[in-house]
Parts: sequence; C-alpha cells; structure tokens
Amino acid sequence: MIEISETVGTRDFSAQLERTGIVIFKEHGRERSRLTLNDALAALAEERDDDEDIRGATVEDMLRALIHDCARAV
Repeated sequence: MIEISETVGTRDFSAQLERTGIVIFKEHGRERSRLTLNDALAALAEERDDDEDIRGATVEDMLRALIHDCARAV
C-alpha cells in the first residue's frame, strides 16, 4: 500500500493505493471516492505537457496529480 497526503489550500487530502489497484481518495480522513491507478495516470497526463515526463513518473507522482485533480472537483 502506498499513501500520499497533500494540503491544498486549507484542506487535507490523501490518496491511498491498495494492492488491488484501487485508489481511495480521502478528504480530512473521510473517504470521498474510489478510483483506479488509470485515473491517476490520466490526471498526471493532464497536468504535464510532455510525454517524456509521464514515462518517467512514479506512482507517487500519479497520486499527487490525482489529489490535485480531485481537489479541484470537490
């Protein structure tokens, strides 16, 4: 399991990748939604312009991008 926490503005978010490939997105410790690692990759692709940046990305990079993408939607 990998978990990344970020503060966006005044709100605390986290994304937790389970062994099943499901990403649990939380705000202030409460589950907001369940997504997939593919959703995280798509969020990263939207955030970065260059395909090279995406190929060198880590899982942590994808989870951070997903947090920022979901935080804008919430």
